[in-house]
Amino acid sequence: MTMGSIKIVIGWLAVITAVLSAGLWFWAANIKLDAAEFGAYGGATENSVKQFARQARLNGWAALATGVSAILQAVSLMLPAT
Repeated sequence: MTMGSIKIVIGWLAVITAVLSAGLWFWAANIKLDAAEFGAYGGATENSVKQFARQARLNGWAALATGVSAILQAVSLMLPAT
């Protein structure tokens, strides 16, 4: 495998992880956090806590995918073109 083809593979892996990250963040953003589920004094219901936890997990995975994408892009730029 030549250096050029390795750069292409790494570049595509960076693209795939970036798209995965965007998809996870859109998914997390679409989780419904209903304000009516909160009590009069700000107490959260069990359902709203679960939704917050689900959103936090998705955001964590999205951040990880973004980091992997950035590292792959950096590696791709550091490799020689030939």
